[in-house]
Amino acid sequence: MKFIIIIIAVAAISAFVFFRSKSSVAKPEEQKDKSPEVIMGEMAEEAVSLATDCYQIKLDYSDDSIADIENILSQLHDEYTKTGNEEGLYGLAIMCGAYIGEVAQRNHQVGRWEKDHPTIGEMTFPFYLEDDSCIFPVGWCQKRILDGADDNVVPKYRICVIEQMKEISNHH
Repeated sequence: MKFIIIIIAVAAISAFVFFRSKSSVAKPEEQKDKSPEVIMGEMAEEAVSLATDCYQIKLDYSDDSIADIENILSQLHDEYTKTGNEEGLYGLAIMCGAYIGEVAQRNHQVGRWEKDHPTIGEMTFPFYLEDDSCIFPVGWCQKRILDGADDNVVPKYRICVIEQMKEISNHH
């Protein structure tokens, strides 16, 4: 019975990602002229739709909603460990990571997206904070999906965004 539920969950997520890729999300060749800010804003909205449609979770862009993203990432990790199938996981990591960055922007009025990082590489989507320190929420999400609970995104967000912003505002 559990196996059937897993198959249905994986099929639902795959169908969601497939149909989204055919409809509202621009294809890579269509996104080349878009700024990283626009791309990641769109991907964050896709994360909101994914959460609602596949997990019945309502994301509201609050700092507390990072725990909901963690819940989704945990479920994706569980599905990944059962199936071993990595197909589509990077796209899901981009969506969830984009959501994390958008939460930081909306709640702390900080940050900017870039598509590439000069050292880490292309398509790593670094998110630069007010003091030009850099975090990688997409990488956080990818590691969480693949590696499990030791890569929980909630403490990373709390330390790298909330605590960092408090530190910066104390120095102003």
